[in-house]
Amino acid sequence: MRYFVAKVMLVLAIALNAIPSAAKPTKELLSCDPVFGIGYSPSKVKFEPAPSEVFRCTTLLEQHRKLWVFGKHNKGKETFYYVYGLIEVDFGAGPTGEFEAENDDGIIVVVSSEGCKEIGAGYAMSSNPIARKEASNIGITDDVLSALFTDLIQREVKAFGGVDKFLEKVKATGLADSTLDPLVREKLQALRKSAATTGQQPRAKAK
Repeated sequence: MRYFVAKVMLVLAIALNAIPSAAKPTKELLSCDPVFGIGYSPSKVKFEPAPSEVFRCTTLLEQHRKLWVFGKHNKGKETFYYVYGLIEVDFGAGPTGEFEAENDDGIIVVVSSEGCKEIGAGYAMSSNPIARKEASNIGITDDVLSALFTDLIQREVKAFGGVDKFLEKVKATGLADSTLDPLVREKLQALRKSAATTGQQPRAKAK
């Protein structure tokens, strides 16, 4: 994936930060958002926990995870969730109770009365026609992706303390716009333009 290497590097940094040391207390395990790679502390920056219906999906039943909702969209009788978070460490000897940050792009889950389907967000965002067809076959069309990204940015703006702080954090990641999904890039550029325009507006004089 276009920005997989950057995400892996970030995950490694997060994991190293969380390794217990005899010289200091264990630090809280950090996470990051799935699109921009913004690191954050789940105890301080609050995202909505994934609802129980998300864990009806086979893949999620097989692996213990702590997931948060980064995007949500309702279309007809289906609800789409873009989830991401922490996954339990697997040493091959049963549950460990220890978690680490995911090293992928998250999961898009489709929930309806008929059940639950999921696909890796990286595949859903891929320009590969086979991957895009696979995503489209379970309802994740371009309009759904666009709605999920709109909601994702709104949620991150709120969680990180406003537009300016969010944009500062995006900039601090050093992630090039060219590595982002075109829909994400378009929405991010629109947000920057809006913020710049707002910032240039003269303030009303005090009476």
